[in-house]
Amino acid sequence: MTADTLVLDEDLAKLVSYLTFDGHLGKNLSRFYLSSSNFVFLKDFEKIVVSKFGLKPHYEQGTGFGFSYKCRFYSSKVAKLLFEAGVPKGDKMLVPFRVPAWIKTNRVFSKAYLSIAFQCEGWISKSTSFNSYLVSFHLNKDELLLDDGISFINDLKEMLLNFGIKTSNVIIQNANLRKDGHRTKSMIFGVRTRSNSLFQKEIRFGLDNRKNLVLEKAALVAERKVQAWDNAFWIDKNALEFLYDKRRAVLPNSLDVDLAKLFAYLLRYGGLSKNLKQFYIISSSTELILDFARIVLLKFNLPVPYARKKSLKSYQCFVSCVAVGRWLKANGFPSRNSTDAIPAWISDDPENLKAFLSITNHKL
Repeated sequence: MTADTLVLDEDLAKLVSYLTFDGHLGKNLSRFYLSSSNFVFLKDFEKIVVSKFGLKPHYEQGTGFGFSYKCRFYSSKVAKLLFEAGVPKGDKMLVPFRVPAWIKTNRVFSKAYLSIAFQCEGWISKSTSFNSYLVSFHLNKDELLLDDGISFINDLKEMLLNFGIKTSNVIIQNANLRKDGHRTKSMIFGVRTRSNSLFQKEIRFGLDNRKNLVLEKAALVAERKVQAWDNAFWIDKNALEFLYDKRRAVLPNSLDVDLAKLFAYLLRYGGLSKNLKQFYIISSSTELILDFARIVLLKFNLPVPYARKKSLKSYQCFVSCVAVGRWLKANGFPSRNSTDAIPAWISDDPENLKAFLSITNHKL
């Protein structure tokens, strides 16, 4: 193959992805390179370019975050072909671009593109609150081109969904102020836990063995959770998506009957963790669990999708939100094993006290 021709294939899809994320195509279309601290990635990039276009690689020490190298190629003909294939030229944070249609509409090409994309910009981490893993994708964009950036992210999400891999909504966060004065935003989304095993089977983190080893553990956990969920008591399956949106709790402005009932539920059937990050109840009564979930949603805007099966008859309804935990503590929820009295806002209000005592026989 020569630099005068271009064949749309799996290797070209990988090459486009390399240059879109960790690489660069010169604005004047005279050169292109991949920057990485991992020589496995650099050699894979070199292999594709040499195989497709017969160019000679030039290695040099890279710049940026940490120690890295660049695998650089010089060819205006190839650079123009790559631009025609859909690689953005110049500073990618400052130019609009989308996933090329020839990649997006082809399953094999999509898989190759996504695998490299997650190798470059994907992350995997273990939850500190649950036995689960989060596969996420982060990308920065100039705030003036944020809508374009979100459209590009939605291309990726749509491609993942074509493989049955479900994702969270996109979270937008402030990123940084560049030296050139441009402010950037960080666009983040995650793969839903239930889809981790499918992500591991279909996409993976390209050639990143470290991330892929963790992903194997995540896939096993996801499979176990799917089986466990078959035995769960479901309150609202649709509410699962909100677990990945990092929805902020809305704290109530007033103390009322429902909140008095919430205190009673927690005191009699559950508790508040010492670090204030989680609160829960355990019960065999689905009516009680539903009422607990109703109050949490009504008063704090936090959906509770399900309760985990703890034994033959009982379920644990578990909520993780440090903001609510702190709110409970600030409004008089007693420490574990303490003999603190019922908060005055309950004991001094007849309606609140009546609701509280209808659930627990706590003595004043």
